[in-house]
Amino acid sequence: MKGYFKRISIFLKDEEKKSWWLIFKEVIQLAWLKKQFPLYYFGRFFYKKGAPLPVDYMNLDQFKSIIYSPKLERKSTSSLLSNKLSFALFCQANSLPSPGFLGYNLHNSFTFGENFNFLKDQKDFLEFCTMMFEKADVDRIFVKASEAKGGKGIFLLARNSLSNNYKEIWNTIKEGSYIFQSAIIQHEELNNIFPNSINTLRIETYLDKNNVIQILGGYMRFGRGASYVDNVSSGGFFVHIDFNKGILHEKGFTAMIYGSKTIATHPTTGYLISGFKIPFFQESIELCERFALRIPNRIVGWDVAITPTGPIIIEGNHDPAIIAGELSYGGYKKHPVFEEIMSEI
Repeated sequence: MKGYFKRISIFLKDEEKKSWWLIFKEVIQLAWLKKQFPLYYFGRFFYKKGAPLPVDYMNLDQFKSIIYSPKLERKSTSSLLSNKLSFALFCQANSLPSPGFLGYNLHNSFTFGENFNFLKDQKDFLEFCTMMFEKADVDRIFVKASEAKGGKGIFLLARNSLSNNYKEIWNTIKEGSYIFQSAIIQHEELNNIFPNSINTLRIETYLDKNNVIQILGGYMRFGRGASYVDNVSSGGFFVHIDFNKGILHEKGFTAMIYGSKTIATHPTTGYLISGFKIPFFQESIELCERFALRIPNRIVGWDVAITPTGPIIIEGNHDPAIIAGELSYGGYKKHPVFEEIMSEI
């Protein structure tokens, strides 16, 4: 409830909102067209100046019927996608482009390659981490909770500061399951926009009734400040993509809970977003299509990192929110496969 009040407060204070008369008129018009109060009008920023009337966008019932459909979310593939350890092992076994997988833990049982260790205390954990850095010959290691989402449960270990931060995470890690991955080297052009996080593409795919992969939509996310994650739910922002040209639109958006801010230049680096050409964009789409055939959940949101040599898949989300992707596309109701999706649920 506190979150709702905060969102209302942000909306009321937003200096970019349309006139009260226009907002009232559009809300009434949408309520009549959609046969329900259009909450998404506010959560998806249609109240802002210059935003279109979202007649081509899903209403709340349609959105829920898609993301909660047991026919579109297959249990066998969902379990593979939802667990980072399972997904990493699958990618490794099938030589699929993904972050460098170093090892994992199941509570006090830690595995690195063929080495198994049962760690008793912080000292053992320090020795284990030191071994990983030396044998993997990397400078940074990401530690990710196997079943966390939204950028939560992620820690960064650096070789040159290991002695300072390993103690902070030991008690947390030994109580759960985590994977260890070498840090991704990001494409220099994306580092120019923001170097502190891996700035990822989210590309949404749909496996149609003929087992053909269809691209629904997608967007690009950026971290900001000192954050090393780009998730919008953790304070990052997203930017729509022109899929025909592989370039970014002129503005990005933070989540409403983070101020509903419109961003034209990166708030940390000052980089102008509009028209940025995404490196290896077509290759990223093709890679998502390849993954989507190997792990055939009906709808998946793929997180793609761009390295200097091409794209890799960080993870696949079996339950993507599809809201920001729809914003980037301009309304999924006008997507060629929308009627088929609705008939499948």
